[in-house]
Amino acid sequence: MVSAIIGLIAAIAIPNLINAIQRGRQARTIGDLRSLATGIAMYQQDHTRFPVVSDWVGVAALEDSLHAYMGVYNELDGWKRPFMYLSDGNNYTMASYGLNGNVDLPWAMGATHFFDEDIVVNNGVIIQFPAGVQQ
Repeated sequence: MVSAIIGLIAAIAIPNLINAIQRGRQARTIGDLRSLATGIAMYQQDHTRFPVVSDWVGVAALEDSLHAYMGVYNELDGWKRPFMYLSDGNNYTMASYGLNGNVDLPWAMGATHFFDEDIVVNNGVIIQFPAGVQQ
């Protein structure tokens, strides 16, 4: 009887704990993306363009460009994967590929409800973000 009650409590508590951990990772990722966007905006004010790259790169590649504006910054999202960045100098996109680590195109451009969904920033604006209950 006691083991059945413990099993029932564990069955309820463990999924909630896992969900809370993933929500925390999303929140950290959004905060880090906002910080990076601020650093990139400061760079753009001084150089009249965003840092240019020819293909998607991890934000670690921007260290020389952003060091004066941010010092040390998180290069990895809440799931320990690199934030990805692309820019032609006039516009930029930065993304975290979420729990699954895969690009999930096309981007929904708004609220998402799955931990696997990408979190995307375009020119300093978060255009795809988690909202509400996540699965």
